[in-house]
Amino acid sequence: MALSPAQQRTAIRAALAYSQGLRTLFRRTVGSVAHPRGEIVTAFRKAFRSLAAGGLDETILAGIILQVYGEEVNLAVFNGMDAVNELASRQILRTAAAYGIAGLVISPIGIDQSIAAVNSIVAGQSAAINSGLLTEAQILGGTNRVGLFAPGTVQREAANQIAAVGQQTLDGSFEAMEQANPEIEFAQQAIAMLDAVTTPCCKDVAFQVRRRGRLFDTPLTPSYSSQQRSPPFHDYCRTTLAQVPIEAAEPERIEEMEAAFDPEGFAESIPF
Repeated sequence: MALSPAQQRTAIRAALAYSQGLRTLFRRTVGSVAHPRGEIVTAFRKAFRSLAAGGLDETILAGIILQVYGEEVNLAVFNGMDAVNELASRQILRTAAAYGIAGLVISPIGIDQSIAAVNSIVAGQSAAINSGLLTEAQILGGTNRVGLFAPGTVQREAANQIAAVGQQTLDGSFEAMEQANPEIEFAQQAIAMLDAVTTPCCKDVAFQVRRRGRLFDTPLTPSYSSQQRSPPFHDYCRTTLAQVPIEAAEPERIEEMEAAFDPEGFAESIPF
């Protein structure tokens, strides 16, 4: 069953919308220097100020501060993963509609292990602080030094787990789409959000097409490996996969798509 270029373009637009949503989700859930209202950054600032204001002088108070911080991070990550599954569901439904596929059941991936991965980092920080073996300077850092209690590792793990959960939901539903519609030969195409901060890795992987389970080439840094099956390809990765007809794997078809791609409206200088 042949699929039209218009159907393929709709599937790619759905993937771009997911990528744009992931960018917004990183800002809202994780936060950064440029986006200080992110939930994890906000929780960290509150805890840091409380510890710096004397919370470290009392073991019980420090424990309460860190417990509240952990609970706020846990809630932020839970909400972020719920939101990314919603983003993935929208991409899946738009893709299915583009190809005239009805009755597709979406099964969001479980999130317990992903949340636990983030919580373990927070728990490790809290345990080290509560041990009483570190000085205030070691915990909070100084003018030119980051202390043990810093948000970077928590932010990074949260962003990566959120991206991974969304991609696993997409992968599972796209596989179900293929199994339920064997008359359509599908492949997967890497769709990167091309803007001022797109990494060399994702600029290079953009538009690559592979059959399910085959490896994408990701030799440029930053990347987790020189070949990978699916995003996230690196920390804070916004790249996703679009479900496209297998004929899109032909080199001339990829060139057509690159020429037709219009990133207007998606280009913006952002911190992710």
